[in-house]
Amino acid sequence: MEQAARSYPWAIWAEWAGDPELTLAEGADRLVATFRSVERNLLPDNRSWHVSGGKADLANDDPEFVAKLTRRLARSRTPAMVAAADRFADASLSVSPRSPGGPWGSLLQGVSKPGDLHFHDGWFRLEFSGGGALRLGVLTEQALRVLADIARAWQARNAWIDMVHVRQQWNQWDNGLPVFGWATWLHPSFATVDTDGLDVETSIVDGCPLVVLRTDPDATADRAQAAGRDVIWRLAERTTLADGTALLDRNPRLGAVIARGAPRPPLRAPRTTLTDRLASTTAAPLVDRIVALGLVDARDASRVANLRGRTLRSLGESEDTAVLALLVHLGIVYLLEEESFQGVHDEAADGYRAELDDIAEASRGMVRLTDVELVDADARHLLRFSCNGRPVQWSVAHADDEHTEDRAAYEAFRRGVASLVPTDASQRWCVVEPELLGAIPYVFADPDVLAELLEPYGLEIAE
Repeated sequence: MEQAARSYPWAIWAEWAGDPELTLAEGADRLVATFRSVERNLLPDNRSWHVSGGKADLANDDPEFVAKLTRRLARSRTPAMVAAADRFADASLSVSPRSPGGPWGSLLQGVSKPGDLHFHDGWFRLEFSGGGALRLGVLTEQALRVLADIARAWQARNAWIDMVHVRQQWNQWDNGLPVFGWATWLHPSFATVDTDGLDVETSIVDGCPLVVLRTDPDATADRAQAAGRDVIWRLAERTTLADGTALLDRNPRLGAVIARGAPRPPLRAPRTTLTDRLASTTAAPLVDRIVALGLVDARDASRVANLRGRTLRSLGESEDTAVLALLVHLGIVYLLEEESFQGVHDEAADGYRAELDDIAEASRGMVRLTDVELVDADARHLLRFSCNGRPVQWSVAHADDEHTEDRAAYEAFRRGVASLVPTDASQRWCVVEPELLGAIPYVFADPDVLAELLEPYGLEIAE
């Protein structure tokens, strides 16, 4: 029972051959189908999605939902990779439902242009922390339905329930080749596999086999148990690619690993103690420590009452990221992300106002940012607002392309956030290293007190 209660991250992953004819409209439709499947099967109460490329969330009841999603896809493309204005090309997005504890996803289609456009694999990945109600062991049927829906929506050649060690170590993953996970959907135009006599359940979904291991998915997700590894190796041995080549002939590294058999246990496992601590330690003592230091009060801490029983492992891949994630949940962190400024000039003052609102919210009312306006000037525009009644003006240079102008807006905020502080308190915007998911974390706190919290976890305040 104790083992089954542990949390293990997992993901749903779909891959397809890069398609130069895929349009933005088709890509948006596929994303919408993905969102609705997640809500139908896993998060029935979700009402909006965070989608990179704009600050505002996309509400499900917004009649412009698809149009806004399409615009964000369009802005994410590299101009040199776009053969026609309506093509999906190398669009990429990150997405997440706004339900607490929900998954986060990423979308990408690879394109390079050494002399002419060359399309690589495309993929969509939806990652789950594995904790609480979204543990794979209690969501097997729902997860399989979402897997099938995503494979169908993206016209995938291969889709699977992903665990990092299964993909990297057991499959010796190589781009363009099939991956077998705890559950695997495989299109016959890509590869075929003989499952006869193996310890799997096989069904046909949309004319393609869906192969599911007869193991507890949480046991497969626990790399220490190696549950299902030998079956995955037998599946790989029996897989033939569409051109008639055996998978192991195309992936000799995997063949060599299978030939060696199970790896010897390491003589030393220095990370085991940390992994066990992350998996067994709950967030409650850390929340209490944050309150005791005065970084937040008990009322602020009540915002994360539902997280107190969660393990640190479910909040982050390491102790430092778990600590930062908890501070984010407590509402005292402003995350500065480049993607939040994509197309910000299209939204005029509203785009900047949303970003300033996030800063003010993270200060818990100690920083009041009001009277926001955007004024055009020679070769630039001026962002003007008041900070606790003091006038502030930031300059953002105009540029010939959106990407350069978006970057200029991001840099204006990066340079200016530290100045937005109260004059009668010790709290400051403290940049914590390392970054969190590619964003710069600005923690609103007394620097000396924050350093006392962070030091045991190897986190530092940047100079």
